[in-house]
Amino acid sequence: MKSLYIFDLDGVLIDSKENMEKSFNSLNTGRDFNDYFKLIGKPFKDILTEMGILTDQDELMIKYNKFSSKNSKLIKFYDGVEEHLQYLKSQGKKLAVVTSKHKDRTHDILSKLNVEFDFVCCPTEGLRGKPSPDQLLFTLAHCNTNPKDAVYVGDMIVDKECADSSGVDFIHAEYGYGEVECWNKAKSIQSV
Repeated sequence: MKSLYIFDLDGVLIDSKENMEKSFNSLNTGRDFNDYFKLIGKPFKDILTEMGILTDQDELMIKYNKFSSKNSKLIKFYDGVEEHLQYLKSQGKKLAVVTSKHKDRTHDILSKLNVEFDFVCCPTEGLRGKPSPDQLLFTLAHCNTNPKDAVYVGDMIVDKECADSSGVDFIHAEYGYGEVECWNKAKSIQSV
């Protein structure tokens, strides 16, 4: 057993695909949501850049976040999430979240759980987004935990790449949004 359990948010703790689709489509970029969805897990502006949407990124991000917050009722926690997190906490484990989701929306979502997280890391200036290891390493430092004593649960290849770069074991949430080939000590789970 590890001492720190770090979770991605979208596709791991919550099912937010419907919210993401409506939020992205509200931007009227003329781009298909499926092209956006293939890239989730990365910071929003990085996704826009990879999609070739190079102008008005700040404005699009503000609009996306506003629409997503307004329609947060479309976001659902996966069955058993709260109970599983409470169990880990009762066993003396530290809990953290590392996500590419905006800080205000992340805290709003997590406030609905009766669980105390030791740290929540969202995109912030000075930290590169996934797949770079910055957010995960920052979380390890904040939680005073060595990489070998932590595990990151994610659903996308960028989550695995982030964990690998950080020296943290990875567990693939198969029920999430992405397919990840698990090798190198990685494990997978089919449900929470």
